[in-house]
Amino acid sequence: MSNWKLIRLNFGQTPAHFGEVGIGLEESRERVRSDTLFSALISSYARLFGKENVEKLLSNFQQSPCFRLSSTFIYRYQKEKYIYYLPKPLAFPKEYPRGKDDLEFTKTYKKLSYLPLEVWQRWYQGEGFTDSDRLELIRHLRNKNGEGYLMVKLDFTPRRDD
Repeated sequence: MSNWKLIRLNFGQTPAHFGEVGIGLEESRERVRSDTLFSALISSYARLFGKENVEKLLSNFQQSPCFRLSSTFIYRYQKEKYIYYLPKPLAFPKEYPRGKDDLEFTKTYKKLSYLPLEVWQRWYQGEGFTDSDRLELIRHLRNKNGEGYLMVKLDFTPRRDD
């Protein structure tokens, strides 16, 4: 049985840059991939405990990993609770009304980058796309200001909504 832990990384008011290509700001991501995160942890471990201890730690991974990491995921604090987001899968959710709505509606759905965890679970593991989701997507299409639970782009400005 696995024991999973969620760790929220909070950079406060300090901007973080997760680069992909080159040494500058040519390309950056809002998430850190698991291999990059693992490398950063091992590098920090080496600085703290030295090369020999790193080699011991890494040798443990050959038989049975001491821990596993996923890529980081986005979250925000809103109305006294944390909202966790997962990347939107390429596949449409169950019960999605394909071919029943106009092209602009489908394009709006395709532009979604992230889904709140609750929505992701409902769409892909539960009952699927509902009428209320359809109304939210239409509202999002008309509103264009990112309100509601569906997100095209996330604002990473650290703040606490009251």
